[in-house]
Parts: sequence; C-alpha cells; structure tokens
Amino acid sequence: MHKIMKPGRKYFVINTDEPYASDVYAILKNGQMAKGAWPEGDITFEEWMARTWPPQPEHGAEFEDAMRRIHEAAGTRTQVQLAAVLDVRQSSISDAKRRRSIPDGWLLALLRRHGVNPEWIMSGSEPKYLRQAQ
Repeated sequence: MHKIMKPGRKYFVINTDEPYASDVYAILKNGQMAKGAWPEGDITFEEWMARTWPPQPEHGAEFEDAMRRIHEAAGTRTQVQLAAVLDVRQSSISDAKRRRSIPDGWLLALLRRHGVNPEWIMSGSEPKYLRQAQ
C-alpha cells in the first residue's frame, strides 16, 4: 500500500527501523482515529508495516546463480570482462551486485547479442538459447 503525497498536506517521516517507531505509529493512529481520519483502520504497527511494505523474497542464491549464468553466457570471468561484453561501466556491475538485482538491459543485451534466454539466466529453466547468436 503506497500512498501518493498530496499538495498542501503535511507529512511526518520516521525510520521504521527505529525502536520508537511503533510508539510513534500508535500515537499518530490514536489521534487520527479519534478524528475518524485513519484510513487503515485499527491495525497494529506490524500489520501496517506488512501491508505497506510486503516482505520481499530473498535474492541470495538466486542472484548468485543468475550472475554465474550471465558470466557463462557472456564467456567472461571478471567484472571488467563482463562490463565490456554488456557495454556498461564496470561500476554498473558492482552496483548490480550490491543491489543484488540484474538490470533488464543486461538480459536484453545477452538475448540480442548471444540469443540467450532471459528466463534461463534468471531461473535456470531451459532452453538456454532462444536463437543463434548474431
């Protein structure tokens, strides 16, 4: 549940990881519910967090496996080599590893240049190639 900021409204921002976050939530919720202006209803801080930011699946092994398949498809061993094949800066490879996220552009580049199936890269599902490399 993401909310759009509305012009003319006042917003209060806190880090939800702070130990006092649930207390701040309770104070704000109780004050707004008394006015009839709390759209989420009488839910706990934990319920609100789960609705607002649903848990995301872990990308540990899946990401590492996808990176291994990318290197295999590109015929590379290092980030510098991979950057050259993908026509990106080496820092882009480092950024993707830090975020643990494969940019769509990499999948498209490997498909266009090498015929590699993006689904194979992401999940290992065959076929490895959708067409012959150009």
